[in-house]
Amino acid sequence: MAVSTLTLRRWHRRFALTLGIFFVIQGITGEISQQRFWLFQATQPEKFRVSASGTAKSPGEVMALLAKEKPDFQVAHMMYTAAVSPNTAVVVMGGRDTTKHDMSYMITVDQFEGRIIQEGSSMSGWVGLASTVHKWLIFGVPGKIILTILGVGVVIFSLLGLVIWWRTRETSKNAKGVVRIHRTAGVLAGLFVISVAGTGTWLNLTTWAEKSSGRSVFASNMAKAAAHIGHEMPPAAIDGNQAYALARKEVGDLHLSAYGPLGCACKGLLVRLHG
Repeated sequence: MAVSTLTLRRWHRRFALTLGIFFVIQGITGEISQQRFWLFQATQPEKFRVSASGTAKSPGEVMALLAKEKPDFQVAHMMYTAAVSPNTAVVVMGGRDTTKHDMSYMITVDQFEGRIIQEGSSMSGWVGLASTVHKWLIFGVPGKIILTILGVGVVIFSLLGLVIWWRTRETSKNAKGVVRIHRTAGVLAGLFVISVAGTGTWLNLTTWAEKSSGRSVFASNMAKAAAHIGHEMPPAAIDGNQAYALARKEVGDLHLSAYGPLGCACKGLLVRLHG
């Protein structure tokens, strides 16, 4: 049964305000999240900038420092400084809750002096809060579910707009003013929104599955530790220095590389890259 254009327009208008506000919030917080380390340096230089003098500690040496100074801190991943930005402090995400993929805290390390600068909540300040809001982490599992539903809703909303535009392309040739602008901008923005919302929702589901299924580095490390209670821990299959070397080989010095040491449940090297 075909759905009339009038019905599609009604549904399109009903969801326009709610999904529009959601997309604007996600867009703003997403951009802040993408640029969060640059913003951290700009707003809190005493915590996120270092003086590049001497030889920087390797990722393995940074991990050893954390193990010594913060033995109860579970590393989720590390963002090691790229060669093109040596004044950036090393950022380590993690936490102390061994029952989940804990990334509630952030430690910055001066890789030249070999010291921990500070430890604080990953939600600290407006930059940290915006990054957390973007992923809806403050709402826990319900937040992930709502984020997925709204993400799918934005895609459907945009598809409805494109269908309406196609069906009314002949009858709206003489449209003027705001209506014409809305139609022209809408079809172009619709394709962009579908791409961004679709891939964002997919990433949300993928990372959620990794963290809840035991396939994350954090969960793998916890499984490895639990399997060796009362026994000496075997060395990691691949250490941080090897992970960093591989990251630089693959993408050069234009990125920050984030890595986690492997646990026994992993068969390959996990390297994440951050621009």
